[in-house]
Amino acid sequence: MITMTIDPIYESLDQKVKRFFVYMVRTSMGNLYTGISVDPERRCLEHNTSRKGARSLRGQRPVKLIWTLDIPLTQSSALKFEHKLKQLSHQDKERFLHGDLPIEIPK
Repeated sequence: MITMTIDPIYESLDQKVKRFFVYMVRTSMGNLYTGISVDPERRCLEHNTSRKGARSLRGQRPVKLIWTLDIPLTQSSALKFEHKLKQLSHQDKERFLHGDLPIEIPK
């Protein structure tokens, strides 16, 4: 699994604010799904085992957590970044995962 490291500018975010993570999973069919969660590993487990998982992934189980942006984002910023990633083509998402396509993270 790939995890991006924390940029010092984000370390000052108030610790009382709920911390959100942007994550990607790869489905058994090779598709990429992007989401946000306060606990991406738990969310991946939900995608695989419960009705709480994303409906679009139910026919593509199991899914594997392959990438997490581990910086403390507000829910608003996490949703904005998730939206940016969801707008990318599959090819561009793969480029992003390999570090070949930089994308600015909202603050």
